[in-house]
Amino acid sequence: MSDLGVWCVMPTISVFVLAMITKKTTLSLVIGCLFASVLLSGPRFGAKFVEAIYGVMRSDLWIWIILVCGFFGSLVFLFEKSGGIYGFDKLLSRICRSRRSTLVTTWVLGLMLFVDDWLSILTNGNAMKRMADKHGVPREMLAYTCNTLASSACVLVPISTWGVFMMSQLVSSGIADSGDGMSMYFSAMKYMIYPMVALVFSLLYGMGILPVFGPMKKAFKRVETEADEKETGTDESVTEKQEDKKVSSPLNFIIPIITLIIVSVATGEILYGALVALILCGIMYLPQRLMKVNEYLDGIVKGFGSMLPVFFIMTAAFMLRDLNDMMDMPDYVIGKVSDGVPAWILPAVAYTIVFLMGLTAANFWGICAIAFPVIIPIAQAIGGDLLLSAGAIISATASSSQMCFYGSEAALTCQTTEIDNAQYFRSAGALMIPQVIITVIIFLVLGYVVT
Repeated sequence: MSDLGVWCVMPTISVFVLAMITKKTTLSLVIGCLFASVLLSGPRFGAKFVEAIYGVMRSDLWIWIILVCGFFGSLVFLFEKSGGIYGFDKLLSRICRSRRSTLVTTWVLGLMLFVDDWLSILTNGNAMKRMADKHGVPREMLAYTCNTLASSACVLVPISTWGVFMMSQLVSSGIADSGDGMSMYFSAMKYMIYPMVALVFSLLYGMGILPVFGPMKKAFKRVETEADEKETGTDESVTEKQEDKKVSSPLNFIIPIITLIIVSVATGEILYGALVALILCGIMYLPQRLMKVNEYLDGIVKGFGSMLPVFFIMTAAFMLRDLNDMMDMPDYVIGKVSDGVPAWILPAVAYTIVFLMGLTAANFWGICAIAFPVIIPIAQAIGGDLLLSAGAIISATASSSQMCFYGSEAALTCQTTEIDNAQYFRSAGALMIPQVIITVIIFLVLGYVVT
């Protein structure tokens, strides 16, 4: 057990501060990990740092993440090389005729891809980013919409990876009996406030009913300026590049994606879906002579390698997570804040604690799994509503996964939409702050009414 006290939160705080100053996410994470290693081992911090690297790379979860991300990178490369993604763009162009329709289409597509948040981010982002560029939607806004829809839709549709995990937490914490996880999850859904608020806000932003502000507003102005420059002929290279793109049937994109979704749902494993989709790409593209065998195999390797920035960020984030656990940071913060909380305030406090812990630790499901066995007994002891408390924990998990700029979801979103992680945090994070504040207020009202 660590006795670092308040010092256990300092490495994570340093990551946020450095990322905002340097705008370099991986460097900030590495420095945060070194700071934590110093706190844990003093002069032998180098050995602790290397130990953390080995610990992460031995993890089955880390290996799974590398494979899934890498194979998705391979798929994206093949979609572009075959021209299937550009054929799909032509199909989308019949629907996406303006900035508003592009963002609304992104919103609807994200809602439909409720099976898994990673699948939603990678599919939606790659499908829509060319339409976003065409109609003056900043990549930052596309990233915000894709990531918001990903976990929000997964939470509100129980037949998803998020739904299955959260049902297991309801059962393990004693809220639901074994076999009643699904029915209890449906009962708790009315208290999953943040996903509902986020879905509404993202739609209102997309439709232009709510104005964007802060760094996101600057991003829109930047895109408008770039569009004006193109119209005056100062950037003719973009048009030339677009004309050089190979365009093939949209089915070369649609069929592998649908296959990926079906296999992932049927097997419960997105890795199997990605592998089958990769094989299907070869079966479809080679007979059409869209590429040669060596181009197909090279495409798999090059696409896998294109995800290298994501691998570095995720590895460093996992290291910080493990080092935080060694310092007992999650237990320290939850224990300090949850003592002596009145029953009606508990849902708002639970949401705030779990949100901040997930945001700082980049370990969303892990923090959720820690929070359930701590917060639910507190709710039972003080006469709080268990489903309301569960809804607060689940809401916090979803919101922290969307805002944490070095978490896996944000890393994938930034890689897909081709923006910097710190840039994402400044622009998309600003739009999420009102959603978080409204969620806290609603939980305060519900705590007063329901308890």
